[in-house]
Amino acid sequence: MTNSTFNISILLVAIMLSLSQFFNISRADENIPYMPRQINLSGNIVNFAMPENFSKDFPADPLVEKLDLDNPELFKNGKPVEILRRWWDFKTDSFFSRDAGTMMMTIHVYRIPDKEKPISDFVSFLDSVLEDMEKRSQENNKNRDKEDVIYFPAYYQSFSLDNYQGARWLSSGSGTANEDEKVFYYFMPLNRKTWLEVSFYFAPDNSLNVREFIDGYARGVLDKIMDTFRIEYAKDNTIKDMRFDTKLLQ
Repeated sequence: MTNSTFNISILLVAIMLSLSQFFNISRADENIPYMPRQINLSGNIVNFAMPENFSKDFPADPLVEKLDLDNPELFKNGKPVEILRRWWDFKTDSFFSRDAGTMMMTIHVYRIPDKEKPISDFVSFLDSVLEDMEKRSQENNKNRDKEDVIYFPAYYQSFSLDNYQGARWLSSGSGTANEDEKVFYYFMPLNRKTWLEVSFYFAPDNSLNVREFIDGYARGVLDKIMDTFRIEYAKDNTIKDMRFDTKLLQ
């Protein structure tokens, strides 16, 4: 190889590296720091972190940092209380990077209706979540065509237990039969009457289906966020002693 050929090769490599930075070939989330957040739910402290590269297309309300779970006004309409709603955009890894899709994350606190028995063990927790899933199914499918029905978890076996840094989350999902729509849910009891739900929604670009978008782009960020969650229960909160029974999910 002549000196001139060698110099041209070095120059081309330098140009390619510069262009890769200019067009953002690497995934947008790789070098974004995950910033900590904290929520006080009647003395039960929820810690988690999330990347700061939020979507500019979806302005969000501030995080609810403190909540009195015993306040009867919070749940008087029978609806959950929203703590957080955030969106992230993803880009392809191609040379000329383009949009791959958007992921939305929400955090809600759900309360058991007064007529229902409080959470006393893993079975009653599962039953409460299933009851709420049935309610969501009726509400969301009321005016949908048969082929567009959203299927929500309906049996114990519709759930699994996911470990994140030693914490076991009850998890499940909903979606249409063709997977045009899909949502991931993670549940954790807060006390005998309430539970925390972290949900992830996916909106891929037209060039990708939902499964491709989740596996190729969103899942890594999802797992990183869930891996940061820590719940420090109040000293007098006995729900922390509840054991998750894996036999029910088999």
